[in-house]
Amino acid sequence: MSRTIHVPPGYLTKVQAAARLGMSTKTLDRRMKTEQLLQDFIRKGRQIFLRDVAVEAYYQHSQDRGYI
Repeated sequence: MSRTIHVPPGYLTKVQAAARLGMSTKTLDRRMKTEQLLQDFIRKGRQIFLRDVAVEAYYQHSQDRGYI
């Protein structure tokens, strides 16, 4: 049985955000605790949604620092 996840407009699921950043969801969990740019998220039950703008800003920031 497959569940349909309703993603709010302007947000990405944690799996989508991790794929966009090229990291595992576990690494994304750790970075969400330490990186200010990734602390803009909403929680709906057990699901976590990150703002797509924040993910893109973190991607650019990581490229500037040489992490990606």
